[in-house]
Amino acid sequence: ERFVLINGTDSIQNSPVWWIPVAYTTATEKDFESTRPKIWVKERKVASNVTVKKDDWFVANIQQTGFYRVNYDQHNWRLLIKILKDPSRFQEIHIINRAQMIDDAMNLALTGRLDYRTALDVTSYLAHERSYVPWKAGLSALGYIDSMLSKGAHYLEYGRYVLRLLSGAVNEVGWEVSANESVIRAQQRVDLLASACHFEYVNCLENAVRMYANWMLAPNPDSYNE
Repeated sequence: ERFVLINGTDSIQNSPVWWIPVAYTTATEKDFESTRPKIWVKERKVASNVTVKKDDWFVANIQQTGFYRVNYDQHNWRLLIKILKDPSRFQEIHIINRAQMIDDAMNLALTGRLDYRTALDVTSYLAHERSYVPWKAGLSALGYIDSMLSKGAHYLEYGRYVLRLLSGAVNEVGWEVSANESVIRAQQRVDLLASACHFEYVNCLENAVRMYANWMLAPNPDSYNE
């Protein structure tokens, strides 16, 4: 099925059909290095049998090398969420695929192809995620929901949920910039702290006020920007 954010577009059925390369792995294999397609989807509707053990998770589009979204049945989503929620095992899933699952799940929910309970359950593992790529996907998706709920009755509850996810990562990146810090690490700090302050995380607000006050008291504050 061609994915569009606005369902019911008349031109979808008449659009060209592209061959879709599908690389996948399972809990038994855990091979996230091979991105060679195991299946080619050549028609609008195709059924391919993939042998997977009953309680093995299944991940398609390895390292997101294909330009498409992946939806699963509820059983597989539950298996994937279970492994993601385990702080000792979530890294068994490749970092790019962790980001992909968040992005796919939230966009599928946006178009009604997946329930929001499942999609938000995927994001819940971010409480112990420390890498930037999944967080970038998470902040983007959660930011959209923030804009939708900002005037609603459940906004405070949503904000508390996001802060529960953010607190560990925010405390880990901290406020101090190291001498040889990478650009990615610096951007991660900017994004996380901006989100934390947006949701009024007390530690974030206190540090922001303190640093601003120190900056204002400096003899030549603009020198910090050079």
